[in-house]
Amino acid sequence: MNDGTIDFRKTADYYQSYSVVVRKEADLERFSLYLFNVTRSAVKVVFSIPLFYLSLRKITDFQTKILVKRQILLHQNLISFLKQAVFVNEVRNTQDLYKSLYIA
Repeated sequence: MNDGTIDFRKTADYYQSYSVVVRKEADLERFSLYLFNVTRSAVKVVFSIPLFYLSLRKITDFQTKILVKRQILLHQNLISFLKQAVFVNEVRNTQDLYKSLYIA
């Protein structure tokens, strides 16, 4: 419960950092320089976002192509393995080898 009295648990570091912030805000000589730097950095940020997006898009497109190629290759290998397994199973289970070979 706070009834408007000063909270004595705050350390001296808090008050020192507060006075530094107040001095920075009250410094009128650097005020225009501060605004210039903010504007300049905002321009850098505005132009860097599309460049970052384009480079990220190029990277993700490239990685997506690689993943699709790997998925297709894995699918082909799996289908090939299944066909070989069915063929070997068919050869082992049938009496007439030529009949099972010509079913496909």
